Amino acid sequence: FLSDEVTMEDLARSTSCENPFLIVIDGINEHPKRERFMDSIVHFGRQIKSQAIKVIFSYRLGNEDWLDVQGDDLDSLFYSSTDLKPGKFPAVALTALEPNEVKGMWERYAKSDKKRYKPKFTYDELEGANRTMIDLLRNPLLLRLFLEVYSQKTLPPKLTRHELFGEYWNQVSER
Repeated sequence: FLSDEVTMEDLARSTSCENPFLIVIDGINEHPKRERFMDSIVHFGRQIKSQAIKVIFSYRLGNEDWLDVQGDDLDSLFYSSTDLKPGKFPAVALTALEPNEVKGMWERYAKSDKKRYKPKFTYDELEGANRTMIDLLRNPLLLRLFLEVYSQKTLPPKLTRHELFGEYWNQVSER
């Protein structure tokens, strides 16, 4: 555990290139002031100038136009990718799941917790009834929500993204 007095500078001094301090920020695009937040990360990196601190963050694809951080001095702060286009922010894109991956994850979830993630219908039954929902389930988060919401339930006659989130909200509010 860290003491109340520990600062980022203390952490920077206690790390090494062989033992870096990793900062993971999930969903940076969801921050209400994402540009300012990103500027603060860049400012932090330029101040510490340490090869021993690395930052990784995630964001939804199709929502990266606001990311445009440049400067050779930032190479030590962010992990880079060989797939980058010049002038774009270092990142690795995670694409949507392929249909066979969705089906495989569905089956693994169902086997791991039959009370929490096992609908009373199969992936193939849903695919035959609602191709649009299958496409939405290519997002791993939506797949997990779907399996949780419809666990121990039969295939509903109407199934849209709106119904999925509505049912999820109902379940959360009942807890």
